[in-house]
Amino acid sequence: MKPELLAVLASDMDESVRTVAQLAMGRPAKGPEIRSSAKAPAPGKSGPESGRISPITSNLRAESARSYTQGTLKNGERAYTDRSYVFTKVPESLEGAEMIRTANDDDDTRGNSFLTFDLAMESTVFIAHDRRIAGRPEWMKPFADTDLDLALATDHNQFHLWSQDFPAGKVSLGGSLVAASSGTKSNYFVIIKPKPLVPPPALTTSEQSLAALAKADARRGEALFFNVAVCSTCHRVGNRGTNFGPDLTNLGARMEAKYIVQSLLDPNAVITEGFAGHSVEAGGKSYFGILLSAGPTLRLGLVTGQVVEIPENTIKRHEILPVSPMPPQSALLKPQDVADITAWLMTAKQEASSTTQPTALPKPAPAKPSSAAPSATAPSSTARPADSSPLTAVEKPDRLVIMQSGGMIGEFVFSDPKIRRPFFANLRAPGGIPVTRTWPPVPGVDAVDHADMHPGVWLAFGDLAGHDFWRNNGTMKHESFAAPPAWKGDRLEFSTISSLLTSNGTKLAAMRSDFSIAPIGGELHLTWAAAFTPERDGFYFGDQEEMGLGVRMATPLTEKSGGRITSSTGKTTANATWGQPAEWCDYSGTINGIQVGAKIIPDPANFRPSWWHNRDYGVFVANPFGRGAMKQGKPDRTEVKKGETFRMKFTIILHAGKP
Repeated sequence: MKPELLAVLASDMDESVRTVAQLAMGRPAKGPEIRSSAKAPAPGKSGPESGRISPITSNLRAESARSYTQGTLKNGERAYTDRSYVFTKVPESLEGAEMIRTANDDDDTRGNSFLTFDLAMESTVFIAHDRRIAGRPEWMKPFADTDLDLALATDHNQFHLWSQDFPAGKVSLGGSLVAASSGTKSNYFVIIKPKPLVPPPALTTSEQSLAALAKADARRGEALFFNVAVCSTCHRVGNRGTNFGPDLTNLGARMEAKYIVQSLLDPNAVITEGFAGHSVEAGGKSYFGILLSAGPTLRLGLVTGQVVEIPENTIKRHEILPVSPMPPQSALLKPQDVADITAWLMTAKQEASSTTQPTALPKPAPAKPSSAAPSATAPSSTARPADSSPLTAVEKPDRLVIMQSGGMIGEFVFSDPKIRRPFFANLRAPGGIPVTRTWPPVPGVDAVDHADMHPGVWLAFGDLAGHDFWRNNGTMKHESFAAPPAWKGDRLEFSTISSLLTSNGTKLAAMRSDFSIAPIGGELHLTWAAAFTPERDGFYFGDQEEMGLGVRMATPLTEKSGGRITSSTGKTTANATWGQPAEWCDYSGTINGIQVGAKIIPDPANFRPSWWHNRDYGVFVANPFGRGAMKQGKPDRTEVKKGETFRMKFTIILHAGKP
């Protein structure tokens, strides 16, 4: 459609029409019922979103010695590099556009090439000129009046906008002095908005796109990915973008160019496990996206890059469709556009990895040799570059949503009416690939056995002083956060206090859990340290196979689906490792050619090594208590006196890499 028609449809009464038109114009679609996953920085602050994640401009140079920087046009952001003035009003059509912050003190600069920069693609360059100054510099004469008067303001003054279209390449702008003879000074800053894509006259084919690779411009491809084709609203590369869809970091290392082209033009050809489209009707509206989490509130990641939260009791229909939520790009991208994006994705590995270095798992002070490092018999997991951005936790009434770079990597649920204990659910390995079974499991997609006992990652016991906390007959009731979630150096840490209550409400003990979640290299390390302090005599840990730290794997990673369990002893399969002692066990499978898995490492300082309760349907449990149940000796019980504290600790490593 022509831009004039799209502009009209972008304000249509029908929400679906508005969404499509706004996306075609390169703008995020807006809707009052959608809750964005992004959080804007406080006024005057420069947070992670204060600059474009991939600037359209490069080689920025000013003839003065003062600082000029790239940023984002939005309320609360600074207008100049040397003043604290912030934007208080921006035109809706330019909100979120890239800008160049200039120096306020450069109000008497001269010439026609004072400020230069390179454009990665054809763009409209806007000059925001001080409205208090009647004239404008001579070099601005070719710039057209946008009629956006009084639409842009800071807390200091107002600006008028002038525009001119430029092709990709070098742009030269002049100084601020209006007239050298009069010495009239002024200020301006620059706003850049890429031109909308012009659709191809016919559907783009793979053959055309592959032929265009010979002239591909990776720099333009990066700008298309992040700023025009809006791929980054659902995908992440390195620490940029959103991981609703599969993470594309290192894509060139694991996929040939022809398959990247195919994925762009025909996303339905191969759908990564866990990323099928979900169609939901609720409250008289329809939604289509990627399932981020289920439960009392269903969360969908939409193609617009936003999150919609839908109360479960309002859902009229929920279907899982054998299609990708990503729309085919064959009608939007020309062959050269596809080739440019492909060329950049093929080289994005080096760009993503240049700023990060994988680090090793810190070893605890062991009572015996540490087993944190896998032996030669362990399955390999090629480390991928770490996302250096911090983890954050968004607190809900019943859970913490763990986020990184705008995408969810898992949930810590501390209150659930069916699973009466704290647990982690919907955990993803670096790259956004699900590792634990979807919680709650989706019928027809996931195995649904033990739905209320195997949520994701949990610590539970079939016999605590004669009470069954594994099958939810007892309750580990969340009381408070002893330490709220906080990013400390290189990891997210938080602590909780829970009461261990019998079915009749009697309190047996208090449990403190200290959690640490750290992205290390191409892995995510989750540590759970638990301390139990009985409040009455007769407290003990019994002897059963369902005791300890458990993980339930995503359905395609189970042994039944082709996955494999490997222990530190070199044994493989669930049958061979069940009941056996081992310093660690790894449960891995392959999704889309990528090996994905989880490894449980009991801390060597635990009171005794663990035996393993492993099953081919996807569960594995590190159990230091079930000596008799595991047929490793006489049954026993581990008693803890009133007022004493009993401790145990486990680390779970989520990994993804080449097999």
